[in-house]
Amino acid sequence: MKNSNERLGDLGWSLYRNEVGIHTFELQYEFNFKIEYAMLQRIWNELICKNPRCSNNKHTVSIMRGLRIQILNIDAGQILKIIVNPSLMVDGEGGYLGITDRHSNILARCKRSFDAYWKKNGFESICMNRCSLTRVDLCMNIAFSGNFTVANYIDLLKHTPHNARMSLYAMPDSEQDQHVFDIFNQSRGLMVYDKRYEQQRYGNSLFDCEHLMRIEYRLRARAIGKLRGQKNLIGNLNLLGWILDHSPELLCEGVHSCLFGEPYFSAEKIRAQIKSRKEWRPETKDRMWRMQQELYHAKTFDSYIAPFHTIEEWKEFPMAEIDVYQQRRKQMGNLLQRYKELGISPVALPKRCGILCLPSLPQLVCAMLYNRMCNACQTCKLEYTPTFPMHSFNSCQTRL
Repeated sequence: MKNSNERLGDLGWSLYRNEVGIHTFELQYEFNFKIEYAMLQRIWNELICKNPRCSNNKHTVSIMRGLRIQILNIDAGQILKIIVNPSLMVDGEGGYLGITDRHSNILARCKRSFDAYWKKNGFESICMNRCSLTRVDLCMNIAFSGNFTVANYIDLLKHTPHNARMSLYAMPDSEQDQHVFDIFNQSRGLMVYDKRYEQQRYGNSLFDCEHLMRIEYRLRARAIGKLRGQKNLIGNLNLLGWILDHSPELLCEGVHSCLFGEPYFSAEKIRAQIKSRKEWRPETKDRMWRMQQELYHAKTFDSYIAPFHTIEEWKEFPMAEIDVYQQRRKQMGNLLQRYKELGISPVALPKRCGILCLPSLPQLVCAMLYNRMCNACQTCKLEYTPTFPMHSFNSCQTRL
């Protein structure tokens, strides 16, 4: 028999190494084809062709620790995509597990190392200030214990309603897909994956906990441009510094805007909560209960709202089918609002898992980061006010 804490989803959640911040960022350098063709050829011959391909992306090569590159072909010419891991670039192998946080000077050191590398190799025109900042990955790791694995939690996330403007990406390898949750659009993305599984898959075992769940919130070019304009930030280093300083807030608000934020309960609890609302019509209760059942049996939330998702795909369908789909989406939004009123997720926990309640990812992320900021307040007098209420894990107990 599991103890009461395990049954309430108290799996010893903790922010791994108390780290949150920038893990990776991406730059792009656009060649002036008329005057930089020779330089493009040198990069191809001396860097792309002679350096090792990355194991997880055969189109990308590693030219030094923390620095990977790829040539992209676009209508206007060629672009050099540069992926930077600042901790690894500055600290070598010692920074492999690290996340650049607000209390370090790693970003400034990274810029110096970045510019020095290209200058040393004879590509003086490539420097951080002349590149476009096109992606920033904010990252944190959550460690937990118990029989409920990261893969179990990822399966819940794949069934959880997410922002309708985002699409779920399925990994080509079915086994790997069980350990990765990835939703994205042109502005941002959210990836959650099993870090221990990833390391073991590549023959490494560098983490000292049984279950380690990595959360990456990705700001893409459109979102970065919007931030730059709103905050009037000039220069990539200033923009990266601002994002780093505000990484806890950005992570909390980003995850909350991507995913339905209510905790998970058993199917029996969901049904009891729906039944308890005497003021709701029987048809509304039936639809809510049917939604829970359909989500439980669907492969993913995206398959639940199939057959089509984007405007481009809509053009291929008759107007009558589009109307039916839009009506279903509108009805789904109304039902999700009802679930928010109940304070529960429409996604039920697996049967016989032995747990009565689990926090949602927005609850989990924001509680971890809020506790971290509160601890920081006691030492460096930082003030942090969350933009939406933090939920204690123990709040699950009051709803049972």
